[in-house]
This record gives sequence, structure tokens and C-alpha cells, in this order.
Amino acid sequence: MRTSSWKVFFAFAGVFVAGGVCGVFVGPWLMKPPARPPRPTAQQFATQMMDRLAKQLKLSDEQKAQISPIVQRAQDDMVTQRREHFSSVTRVTQQMNIDISAYLTPEQKAKLEEMSRKLRERVERERSELRGGGRGGPSGPSSPDA
Repeated sequence: MRTSSWKVFFAFAGVFVAGGVCGVFVGPWLMKPPARPPRPTAQQFATQMMDRLAKQLKLSDEQKAQISPIVQRAQDDMVTQRREHFSSVTRVTQQMNIDISAYLTPEQKAKLEEMSRKLRERVERERSELRGGGRGGPSGPSSPDA
């Protein structure tokens, strides 16, 4: 009877240790990476920047009035540069796909086109989310933030 108790004890201990080992090695593999906080919109950037400057530099109302147009202009320039950069990257990617296609079989070309279509859809979805939802809304394509 005594050896039977030890066998049960070691069996439970073995299961416990195996579970711990699995948890240590498999747990991180199963966990999703933490979600990135959403990037602020261009207008939120300008507002946050002004708030930070005002608070940390203890700006007077007169200084805020003088600095606000500078921050707004910088925000407008960043939106323009972001649009230009996105267009440039899109052109380079399209040319790359054209160049690659010259060496692909018809099946591979179809697969490359499918990959490109999925990428375009994902990028458009992410851009739409950054704009605040859908097209044509308050932050839609006609706004300076688009």
C-alpha cells in the first residue's frame, strides 16, 4: 500500500511538471502580440502637440496663439508628405510586380495578382480605419486628413 501512494504522488507530480513545462514553452507561442494603440489622426496630432507644448513649456495665451499656426502648418505638411510617400511606394511596388511577372508562369502570375489584391485591400482597410471609419464621413477622402 505504501508504494502505491508514492506511485500516485509521482504520477500527479509528473503531470504537474509536464503542464508547467508546456505552459512555459507553448504559452508564448499561443499568445497574440499586444495590440498597437491606434495612431492619432493629423488633427489629433496637432491638438496633442499643442497641449504638450503648452503644458511642458508653460506657454502664455499669447504664445499659444502665435505657436498654434506653426503646429497646424507642420501637421498639414506631414499629411501632404504622407500622401506623397504612399503614392511613391505604391508606384514602386506596382513596377516591381510588373518586372517579376516577366519571369513567372501563368499560375504564378495569377497568384501574384491575388497577393497584390489582398495587400491593396488590407492597406485600404487600415487607411479607412485611420480616417475614422468609412469613406465620405467626417474624416473621409475629401478631408485634409485623408
